[in-house]
Amino acid sequence: MWDLGYVKNERNMQAALAALQAVREETVPRLRLQSTTRNWNTGWMDALDACAMLDACEATVRSGLNRKESRGPFYREDYPYVDNENWMCRNIVKRMNGEWQSRTQPIQAPYLPPEKSREPFFEADY
Repeated sequence: MWDLGYVKNERNMQAALAALQAVREETVPRLRLQSTTRNWNTGWMDALDACAMLDACEATVRSGLNRKESRGPFYREDYPYVDNENWMCRNIVKRMNGEWQSRTQPIQAPYLPPEKSREPFFEADY
């Protein structure tokens, strides 16, 4: 996950998913608390935060894998185009009953609709 910066591609996003899965399977089960009290137990809060951060990171990577274009601060080497025709939408990812689901939701822009176009990322007008 830490290797994913501005420039992404499917290979490094798949590697990030594998690294996150390894942390989830190997590191999280070994987390231990120094205190069993529920009052101001910062270790417990940190453990809960770590699990939530893993979920947020995995959702971010899965969303990036689903989006087959580059847009704004999200640049994919394997899809170097802004594609308004197919990807002018919200990319929604969630986990239900342990399974990741994704869907797209069209963006409504009735007053200033963008052009239906596919253009190189570094030449696109935003």
